[in-house]
Amino acid sequence: MKNNELPEISDDEYESLSRRGRPQHQGDYFSLRHPAMPAGKRAKIFAPFAALTGFSEEIAGKEKLYEVRPEKDEETIAALDQSLHILQERIRFHPAAEIIFFQPCEDRNHEAYGILGSRETIAGPVQEMDVIRRFLRIGGRVISFDDLLTVQLADA
Repeated sequence: MKNNELPEISDDEYESLSRRGRPQHQGDYFSLRHPAMPAGKRAKIFAPFAALTGFSEEIAGKEKLYEVRPEKDEETIAALDQSLHILQERIRFHPAAEIIFFQPCEDRNHEAYGILGSRETIAGPVQEMDVIRRFLRIGGRVISFDDLLTVQLADA
């Protein structure tokens, strides 16, 4: 064997090593200098080396519940039109509003992509409204008029 080569270890040797568990140091010099670390703290140390980076976010995304886009009846459409008309008159003052809208699923790896979505709520000053291109901007998000479910102005 050359100096830069590692010795070969058989499967049996690996198995016996894995059964041994962690080394036990009780009352010796090593255990005084290096006390046992709680498992939670050990996990934090090795978290940057996780093999499945982003896995927990992917799992959380799969657990999100999606629904079919709700149909708007004539009464809802009329209320939306009235709210948007009032908003258009006041847009230069950036009126505060609470908007409920339908957000289509944007996760290409989810079975709901392009079919289902979820109801989202956002509140704050409306920064921009474009009746030609049919969108409004609130909280840095651009929302299409087609996705609006309700628009509630704060002072109306």
